[in-house]
This record gives sequence, C-alpha cells and structure tokens, in this order.
Amino acid sequence: ASTKKSSNIIIPNTISFTNVITAWARCTRKDSAKRAQSLLDQMLSLYTQRNNDKGGRSNNNWEHVKPNKISYNSVITAWARSNERGSARKAEDLLRNMYEFYNNESGLDINCKPDSRSFNAVINAVARSRDKNCADRAKFLLDEMGRLYDEGDTDLLPDALTFGAIINAYANSLEAGSSDKAAQLLMH
Repeated sequence: ASTKKSSNIIIPNTISFTNVITAWARCTRKDSAKRAQSLLDQMLSLYTQRNNDKGGRSNNNWEHVKPNKISYNSVITAWARSNERGSARKAEDLLRNMYEFYNNESGLDINCKPDSRSFNAVINAVARSRDKNCADRAKFLLDEMGRLYDEGDTDLLPDALTFGAIINAYANSLEAGSSDKAAQLLMH
C-alpha cells in the first residue's frame, strides 16, 4: 500500500457557498435567513482576510470565495421571505453593504454590482413587511433606482414587478393618502 498523501483537497468556492445560501433562501425554517446571512458573512470574512507575509504585502488566499451578486441576492431573498421582525431592514442594509463591497472591496467587479433583481428583492421585502411607512420606504428605493438608472446605470431599470410591489404596499397601508399614492404610482 502506498503511503503517499493525496493532494486532491476539495475547497469550497463562490458557487458552492452560493448554492447553500440559495438552499437556505428557499427553506421554510424560521432561522433560514439567519443561516443564509451567516454563510455570506463567512464568505466575506474569508475573502477579506489578509495574510501578511514577511515583506509586509497583503495577499488574499481566498479569492475563490468572493461573494457575487447571486450570493447577495440570495440572502436578500431569504430576508424578503422571512417573517422575522426587522427582516426588511436587514434586506435594506444588505443592499447598502452590497454597494459598499462593490465600490470598495471588489474593485468594481461587475459580478458584484447590485442590479434590478437586487433592488426588486429589497423593495419586495420592504413592501411586504407591513412596517410603519413601508410603502414610502419602498417608493424611496424605487426613486433611488430610477435616479441611478437616469445617471447611466442601465442594470437598474424598474419593471412591472417593482411598481406592483409598491402599489400593493400602498393598497395594504392604513396610512392617510395611501390610495392616492398608489394611483399616482400606477399613472407613473
């Protein structure tokens, strides 16, 4: 028998992490959004981990676990589907964190850039949350999306799902003027 050690070690990568995150996003367990978030946090921690060598340079040995928009969008979707209190705020925070990662850590890697799917998932989470002012918060996100689109970000074109989620939030709102706001959005 050979005593030679095998060098065929299987190392998790962005795809394997994202597949598990997506599985948690689709799961109906109460803690599924937290578990999806935990995996994304682990990816970010591994990716941003810097090992200093003797020359004082930093190198990243975990480039293969760099989160991408699918990783982020899956966690946002998990929070959108969660009934946990504050889940809409967590989805909003994650969208902001995604932009920070895109602008700072990813070197403007297009695979990390938020897109209309990212915004729609957050808008849906906020609109369905039934939190106070949720429809106005969702409309604010739509306005932000529109502003960025007007500035040239063609990945952020609002669609019927975007408008539908916000109109539905206004329709379910008990706040004064919600019906008028829904009608204005419909005409927009």
